[in-house]
Amino acid sequence: MPPSKPNPYLFQELGVMAMERGRTNEAREHFKEGTKTDAGAQSAVLWQAWAMLETREPLGGETARKLFQKGTCCISQFPIPDTVCPYK
Repeated sequence: MPPSKPNPYLFQELGVMAMERGRTNEAREHFKEGTKTDAGAQSAVLWQAWAMLETREPLGGETARKLFQKGTCCISQFPIPDTVCPYK
């Protein structure tokens, strides 16, 4: 991935493709790397896709809930201040 302009949608799509092929760890790594970028940290789509991966895991409920919460803090139409959203 070129470090100059990482695109969160590319990380999201790579993760989803890996997830669809049953490559859970690979998918998780794409999502994790994507959320480390500035744009990815603010991408609700990326957080939601990662959360959906975790819902497929037997004990992934709590992790999925936290990831969904992080994603809700990113929705640009309804920005949530940092003081209200502890997940940023």
